[in-house]
Amino acid sequence: PQFPQPEYNTTVLLPTFNNVSIIQVEANDCDSPNITKLEYSIVTGNYENIYAMSGNSGVVSLRNKSRGVHKSPHRLKVSVSDGPHTAFAFVNIKWEWSAESTLRFQQAVYEAAIVENSTKIVTVAVVAVVGAELNEHIVFSLLNPSPMFHVGLTSGAIRTTGLRFDRELQDHFQLIVQGRSETSSAEVRVAQTLVNVSVLDINDNCPVFVGLPYYGTVPVDAAKGDVITKVHAIDLDSGENGEVRYE
Repeated sequence: PQFPQPEYNTTVLLPTFNNVSIIQVEANDCDSPNITKLEYSIVTGNYENIYAMSGNSGVVSLRNKSRGVHKSPHRLKVSVSDGPHTAFAFVNIKWEWSAESTLRFQQAVYEAAIVENSTKIVTVAVVAVVGAELNEHIVFSLLNPSPMFHVGLTSGAIRTTGLRFDRELQDHFQLIVQGRSETSSAEVRVAQTLVNVSVLDINDNCPVFVGLPYYGTVPVDAAKGDVITKVHAIDLDSGENGEVRYE
């Protein structure tokens, strides 16, 4: 595998949030993807674990913003490997405070909900920026992209993508949305907000006995009401949906 370029440069604009995707470095491999699987990793430079890198996609994200803000700039050495062969590249990351601007979201945090098992494409929230200048063009993006959600480039509408939600696997999503001015200007005008999406439970799990099999012994002098053994079952649903009754 090979990286298209030996070095990458990017900037983290402050203020920011943990889990923000900073840059994606993708390598090329002439072998068939059915034969080789590429694995990405950070080799050196990630002091105090400020950054994380997806082994599958090559996306570098922010893990610890509080440590990173005082240590900029950073130079990461990253690798990609298909097993027998490995290539390297460098990622230079600097941190800057975004210029003071009038841009801000109507809410610092938005709350939304979706019912689990749903595959219907629906709008869960609409975020809006205020303080834009006349004819200023604002575009929206997710700074921590999720395959479950999509944000309208100009509408700010956050919609599901049709993938099924399973509350037992993940009951909450926190999306980081950025509004950015695309109008030509010497300063970068951005605003960010959080969207918390809760996955609502439905009663879709059967209770399951754990610790099987069970054994019990009845003494010859046992009296009525004596405990012979105890069984235990769990239900992964929440609240009343997860209550277990024995008969």
